[in-house]
Amino acid sequence: MERPIVIILRGHAAGGKTTIYEALKKPLKDFVFIDNGDIKRTLAPLGKKRKGQFVNVKIARKIAKEVLMFYMSKVMEQKGNIAIYEMSGDYVKKRLGSLIRKNKYQVYQFRPHSSLAAVMARAKSQKRTMSKEFLKKSWLDWGPEGTRPEKADIVIDTEKLSLDQCVKMVLKTIGR
Repeated sequence: MERPIVIILRGHAAGGKTTIYEALKKPLKDFVFIDNGDIKRTLAPLGKKRKGQFVNVKIARKIAKEVLMFYMSKVMEQKGNIAIYEMSGDYVKKRLGSLIRKNKYQVYQFRPHSSLAAVMARAKSQKRTMSKEFLKKSWLDWGPEGTRPEKADIVIDTEKLSLDQCVKMVLKTIGR
């Protein structure tokens, strides 16, 4: 029997995470796709203004992480394959390490990346509402000197590779 797999897509805004994530659903029908962004958006009302005060956004993020870890653990107990995006691989390994080891999971972290100019053009063409400042900060945070890259990240150059090539790269890396 093949070892179960966790695929993590993580990276800067407008880098191609969602596009690759959605494209992987067709060839990876045996995977449970978990959208961390959806979980965060579901809990967003906790961070909105109520009765003149803002509820702590950090609490909403913490709850989202707990929901995600619970969801992943239940899938892992069944040795199911998982694809997730917008999550730190180091965090997943720390929180779910015992299940990863027990069920012999292979964990792959992919980080779609492109130039800042390509990010700006992509965001504009997709009519995204993110500010230029936010996009630039996100790109800088995820760059070689940024604070967010992790050692295990496999970089996918979404500026040079087509979507089909990006998907094939992921599939080849995970042995599919």
